[in-house]
Amino acid sequence: MVGLGGLFCLPKKQNEGCVTKTDKGDIHETKLKSQYKADEARIHEMERDVTKLWEVLDIPPVLEHYINDYKIHVFEISWLTDEQAKLFQSDFRAVAEFFTQIRKNDEYKPTAIELKHVDEVLKLLAVFGEADRFAKLVNSGASKEVKTMCQAINKIEQNGIEKGIEKGIISLVEAMQELGQSNEAILHMIMKKFSL
Repeated sequence: MVGLGGLFCLPKKQNEGCVTKTDKGDIHETKLKSQYKADEARIHEMERDVTKLWEVLDIPPVLEHYINDYKIHVFEISWLTDEQAKLFQSDFRAVAEFFTQIRKNDEYKPTAIELKHVDEVLKLLAVFGEADRFAKLVNSGASKEVKTMCQAINKIEQNGIEKGIEKGIISLVEAMQELGQSNEAILHMIMKKFSL
């Protein structure tokens, strides 16, 4: 995953590192060890990708005095442990769980945690997770009915089932018309086969 001028990346292998490309064309790896406290017992250390704002923007020397040089920390979200992903208290937990599960299993099993910003989470997963199913849910307007990722996946599956039934009905109608069946016989068969 790459975004915001090459600041974010999703490497294929853990600790592969992120390469940052500046507007000037300079390419360099940005690594830094940082510490965080995940629980009360101990301090953990993790290698993180860090770059500075000035390294990615072409700031004229005359303006350097007026612009802060913020550090930007880049995390490899898909390489978090399950325990680390569960530490998130916001909707981002669903995002972290999605990426870690997809990396490990190529499959996502959502949790029933209620989301505050469902539409935004689904759009983020659609873009960065390359998951068209979430984009279709948002575009259909059905995401307004969803409060958890479990409900989102169920809604996606239900939409798939409905489309399958629709295609099945169309195929049945076409086949029965080719066999010369009357419209009444076709209607009776559809109601019988699809419990309508």
